[in-house]
Amino acid sequence: MAVETLTFGCRLNTVEAEVMRGLAEPTARGRDRVVVNTCAVTTEAGRQARKAIRRLHRERPDAEIVVTGCGAQIETAAYAAMPEVARLVGNGDKLSPAAWRPDANGAR
Repeated sequence: MAVETLTFGCRLNTVEAEVMRGLAEPTARGRDRVVVNTCAVTTEAGRQARKAIRRLHRERPDAEIVVTGCGAQIETAAYAAMPEVARLVGNGDKLSPAAWRPDANGAR
């Protein structure tokens, strides 16, 4: 039951990912959790994040993939439509301990 992060974009995303890793708890079902911290600065960053999400799901189909960051905030519908994504965490909530509890709202 590991919690891992995958970060795209600026240095702030890297720092925030470390904070989120510390806040995130293992899932209620005992699955690994992968937090993908997205970026919206460039189209390429968004493309790479979506590609990584699909790859993660193929390689680790039982892992819970949680998407957050400015890319997910701006392109909410696109990330929410991805069947690989278990849930989205908004920018306003991503540094809140409540957002990372195993029973947090929004889990699929």
